[in-house]
Amino acid sequence: SGASSRPEARSSSNRQPSDLRHSAPHLALGPPHGVLRRMRRTVKVLLSIAFSLTTAGGVVFLVAVMMSSEATHPHWEAARTRSAKLTVPRTSAAHCGFAIFLRTAEPCMAAVHGMRVTAAPFDGALGRLTSLCGTPNQTVERVGREHLVRSAHIEVQAGGNLYRGNYTVVSKVADIWAMDHCAQFAESVEGIFASMELIVVTGILLLGALIFFCLSCLCCNGRPDEPQIAVDDDKQVCSL
Repeated sequence: SGASSRPEARSSSNRQPSDLRHSAPHLALGPPHGVLRRMRRTVKVLLSIAFSLTTAGGVVFLVAVMMSSEATHPHWEAARTRSAKLTVPRTSAAHCGFAIFLRTAEPCMAAVHGMRVTAAPFDGALGRLTSLCGTPNQTVERVGREHLVRSAHIEVQAGGNLYRGNYTVVSKVADIWAMDHCAQFAESVEGIFASMELIVVTGILLLGALIFFCLSCLCCNGRPDEPQIAVDDDKQVCSL
């Protein structure tokens, strides 16, 4: 009996580590605690970067939305007045004139006939006022609760020449709003393109955040060929 017990002891001592792991399925080998702490710090740093990029992307996107809204918002040279002073800058190479808006409830023909335009230092052919009353598909703008319709146009060119300087519009019947169509269109296009650039930046920031999120997940789960260091099969390599 003594001889038979010796081979059993010898066979148990010759077991390989893999056999020990199979005999204790809930225990696993893994790196030391120092490595685990470094892995945890790495995950926290990656997640911090990811959340920072996500926050920055959200802020940039909000700025883009605000810029787009501001670009499409009408900019008035004069608003709700009976006497408007309009200026064609000395540096302007071209100008498409000024649009005069009235409230939709105002009598258009009477209001336009009650307007007078003066241009200094030149008079006569300059500052010609053209009525747009009754013209279909006119531009309608909204200012607060008021709806405005383009009712007249002030010409600032004569004989192919642009006359720069100051123009004064006096209305005797109704309040008027004046808009520089060329400047409004240029500002709208510029603002829309700027907001599109910010949206592209937002996409880049969110893509970077996604990459860092994925890296943190890879670090947390480990690689398939690495042994796990948890004491239970349901746990991961590291946890926050």
